[in-house]
Amino acid sequence: MKKKICKKKYLKFLIIFFFYTNYLVTQEKSIKNLFVKLDELYMENSANRSVPLAIQAINKRHNDLLKDYLDDVLPLAFFAKHEEPNDENKSTIELWKELWNEISPGDAGIRINLHVIIPKLEKSLDEASWLRKTQAGNAIHTIAMRLSGTIDSARRLSLINLLPS
Repeated sequence: MKKKICKKKYLKFLIIFFFYTNYLVTQEKSIKNLFVKLDELYMENSANRSVPLAIQAINKRHNDLLKDYLDDVLPLAFFAKHEEPNDENKSTIELWKELWNEISPGDAGIRINLHVIIPKLEKSLDEASWLRKTQAGNAIHTIAMRLSGTIDSARRLSLINLLPS
């Protein structure tokens, strides 16, 4: 229980530091670490609404900053919006979909960022959780449907190789 409290305090500290003050003087490494930490928090508990809310706050207050770190944010947003909806997580998935629509230029965003999306899906398919594997499968399905005629053969082959035989 103590570990969860520390994580919540850490996230709260980061949010206060980065978003509620308009004073943004940080090192590039600390910003990258923030996005890594947000990704970890999502992977531990996908129902945690604070992760998409934090990224949306960055997008609203420091849009240029987020643009510099899209390679860290887009794979998470794309993956998270493909979670299987239920009563508990429906509103959180909607937050992820809104975030994706705000920061990505639609299908072009998928195509341009496949180099960072595919490794996220590959990592998720290697997890023990069948929910994560299903989520990754849903994301692969979206890529196949949206980019069916425009995806290059190398990327198509890497997606096919992700699928279990």
